[in-house]
Amino acid sequence: MITDHRPLPAGCLERSNLMKKHIFLITVFILLSAVLSAMADSVWMPMDNYFMDTWKPESDNTCEHQQRPLYMAAGEKGYVTAVKTPLDLTPVNTYPNGTEFKIAFVCGKGDSLYGAVEAVRLNGAVTFTEDWKGESGYIAFSDLVRAYDSDAFKEEHLKDLVSAGEDDFDFCSGKDFVLWQTPNSGVQIEYVSEDYIKYLCMDYDESIPPEHRMFRFGAFYRDPDGNRWVEATLRQQWEHGWINLDQPVENGVKPVY
Repeated sequence: MITDHRPLPAGCLERSNLMKKHIFLITVFILLSAVLSAMADSVWMPMDNYFMDTWKPESDNTCEHQQRPLYMAAGEKGYVTAVKTPLDLTPVNTYPNGTEFKIAFVCGKGDSLYGAVEAVRLNGAVTFTEDWKGESGYIAFSDLVRAYDSDAFKEEHLKDLVSAGEDDFDFCSGKDFVLWQTPNSGVQIEYVSEDYIKYLCMDYDESIPPEHRMFRFGAFYRDPDGNRWVEATLRQQWEHGWINLDQPVENGVKPVY
């Protein structure tokens, strides 16, 4: 085989370099598009080496994502302590019993289990404080009990519930509303703006099965004051709660960014 080692003309070199730059920019654009798309539906995760090592094939650490993430502090000493990681027990914070948490993952093995703290709601507060940096640490699972959530409410009010029909209200043309932990709980899971509703409804199609939509509805409940409530799940499992159809934003807290 004969190989030609003569240098390319200057014009060919410029075109070759330009083509490489174009290919590089296209590759970066594709990667960024994939990352941004994934971020839109991302699941919150702790940002520490312990959690990241969990996903390495050689690691024997385990972390399980929670479908019912709401837990409450119930330590024997009257408080619970969040530590840096299940392996580094350096205290990060302490919380009095009654504090409520969103526990995104439960990590560890056997009886040595720890809950990763995604958000905190102090007793009496309306809203959770989200940990956007993923640095709130882990709480021993033995110091936590399940909080009173939507599933517990449904078990207690089973005879008062009926299936929600989408014809009962027009979700996609609605205004702001609050997603509450349970009817009349006074605990806000999320304040949902009109712009967010438009995002959730952007690709809405009645032919898409409910489990594959950006939002879906469960039970319908009428409280003793006659207010109508509908159970809703928005985008992710933890965005799960109840909408007051008659007073959509009453007593809610609208975030300021």
